Amino acid sequence: MATSKDRMQADFPEHNPNPVLSFDAAGKLSSANQSVEDIAKALGVDDPLALLPPDYENIVIKSFSAGLSLLGHETVIGDRTFSWSFIPQRDTGIVYCYGEDITERKATEGRLQQSEGLIEKLFEVTSDAILIIDPKIHLIRDANQAAIDMLQYDKEELLDLPYSHIDAAGAANFERLTTTAGSSEPARNKLVTFKTKNGGTVKAECSFSYTQFKGQQYLFLIARDVTERLISEEALRESEKRYRLLFDANPYPMLIFDLNTLKFLAVNDAAVHQYGYSENEFLKMIVKDLWPAVGVDTTAKKLSDLKEGLNSPGLLRHVKKDGTIIDVEVITHQIKFTGVNATLSLALDVTDRRKTEEALTRSEEQLRQSQKMDAIGQLASGVAHDFNNLLTAIMGYSDLLLQDQSLDGRIRDGLQEISKASHRAESLTRQLLAFSRHQALKPKVLDLNVVVADMKKMFHRLIGENINLKSNMAAEIASVKADPGQIEQVILNLVVNARDAMPSGGKLCIETANVVLDKANPQQHPGIKSGAYVVLTVTDNGIGMNADIQSHIFEPFYTTKVKGAGTGLGLATVYGIVKQSGGSIRVHSEEGVGTTFKIYLPQVEAENQPTVIEPSTGSSRTGTEIILLVEDEEIVRKLTSQVLSEKGYQVLEADHAEQALKLSAQFDSAIDLILTDMIMPGMNGKELAKTVCSQRPGIKVLFMSGYTDDPLLQLDVSGAGASFIQKPFTADALLQKVRAILDNTTQS
Repeated sequence: MATSKDRMQADFPEHNPNPVLSFDAAGKLSSANQSVEDIAKALGVDDPLALLPPDYENIVIKSFSAGLSLLGHETVIGDRTFSWSFIPQRDTGIVYCYGEDITERKATEGRLQQSEGLIEKLFEVTSDAILIIDPKIHLIRDANQAAIDMLQYDKEELLDLPYSHIDAAGAANFERLTTTAGSSEPARNKLVTFKTKNGGTVKAECSFSYTQFKGQQYLFLIARDVTERLISEEALRESEKRYRLLFDANPYPMLIFDLNTLKFLAVNDAAVHQYGYSENEFLKMIVKDLWPAVGVDTTAKKLSDLKEGLNSPGLLRHVKKDGTIIDVEVITHQIKFTGVNATLSLALDVTDRRKTEEALTRSEEQLRQSQKMDAIGQLASGVAHDFNNLLTAIMGYSDLLLQDQSLDGRIRDGLQEISKASHRAESLTRQLLAFSRHQALKPKVLDLNVVVADMKKMFHRLIGENINLKSNMAAEIASVKADPGQIEQVILNLVVNARDAMPSGGKLCIETANVVLDKANPQQHPGIKSGAYVVLTVTDNGIGMNADIQSHIFEPFYTTKVKGAGTGLGLATVYGIVKQSGGSIRVHSEEGVGTTFKIYLPQVEAENQPTVIEPSTGSSRTGTEIILLVEDEEIVRKLTSQVLSEKGYQVLEADHAEQALKLSAQFDSAIDLILTDMIMPGMNGKELAKTVCSQRPGIKVLFMSGYTDDPLLQLDVSGAGASFIQKPFTADALLQKVRAILDNTTQS
């Protein structure tokens, strides 16, 4: 009585992906598997037997009568080439015919024949044994490593060895094998038994071709060790158990389960290795035992949608015996297995590949986002720079006019409104400069715990009583270096956004922690360099954001709030400050769940901060010193000159650096201060100041700009200390700054 194992093996040819036919001793077709019909249909052949060699009946009869396997009969159908092997089973009166699509192999051999250079490159790296033989004297002239390994000779022993020493059939076999290998037509698929050095034998499938190599004609012998394959074929002839062997030896995990009960009927060794269950354990399980709790409905639907033939349910998630969840790429085929409607499933673990692809996608998205933000930042900084020049004039002239006590009340009111509007515009440009990372910062070594603690009273006033504020500040927090005012603005913006995301109340949590990002796992924090950081986390359980909104939140003027409720510069400002401080920002949000912002700032060593003496707030703004004023914007230059001149200063005006150098060279008296714009056509302010300082030692320097790429403490100018004033500035702020510098007050 046939066992279930035997029945499984008997059913298996039907599902062999290669064509298999059987004939009786007279050459009449007995059966053909589904692959024969599928291939014929795909190639547009009406009669599947047309796939076989035209004299297949004679080949069958010859094979059966001689009891020999006849291999390598080729047919060309359209653009495909097939190799047919006829293997007799005389005890059953059957000759099996096995087909193999060798189109790619044929193409490869053709390419090898076309180029000596390609042969040389492939010679040592190919896994097939290659011998180069002098066809006239039958001596081996060269051999690759695969040939050395196969024949077990040292290379020196093989060189100049007669071919007859390695061919078990002797010297005469050389002529027989090479008679069909002309100068352009190689002989292929010749079965040769080779003798190894230690007396063993190796059966190999060989191709012979004549090739010009290094200026001389040689015979190339390419041999593929098929000893194991022939042993398997011999076992195949003896018993149909070969199908179980093929199933077990498959390197990909294969599982067979009952389509109705979902009970596993068979698994191969690769499946046992992948999932960690033994074969006996598998046979007591059902398919659902491999499904994780999350996503069961989706997986069940994909299973119910399976149709006859090949199916690709796509990517599924399976759980291993140890609880590990893996991503698997599944291909299925419905079969008859021991009389049961079953599914043969191939499940390949692609977890690592998926992680790599996701990490690459995240990295590419980070790069695109960074490039987009940089482009927007360049635009914003340019707009802010030009606008600040205009605001300087508007603010300055309105302040000068307001000093006139004889002004009509209506005119004074109008000027005050102009002044207020210009100050609001200044706030907007300051935010744009922060976003574009061109704002002049005053970084200090900070303890974020102290910064957050000092702001707590303000938080309670801002968020109201319906929001529960919690803080979780790490003990012994490391120091960071940043502008304290700007960091306060970052925290304030995040708290206000969290409040607005919870109109009905909720929970707001502020945390600090020391973290070290491991360079061995960059995919965990894409876009952030490895190292030690202090991370500030602000979390709310508000309305959350979808992926589209998250992709735009750091762009200036982008807002989801109702008109009038926000400018859209808050998070843009946060982004710019964090980036300019050498940090990074990450956001995670889910609709209906909430949002988490994480600010990563590099850790620094704590240090004692120098005492900073701020400019005097006294009423004295006058002076008689000589000031060299350099400004390419005429409206700003005229305003600045007027403000200084009205307070008693002697002003030398220049609209570019070259003119300033001429004035300096022509002016005989001492010049007390050079007041110069940073960004000008030609020579910039920093270069100008260096030149003037070298010519006039002891001269004071005051830079002004709508933005600067240089932090104040890095303004390396020879001579006296340099200072900086940010545009737009008021007349009073300018006079105070100038007086402080001339009086030698330490500048911040």
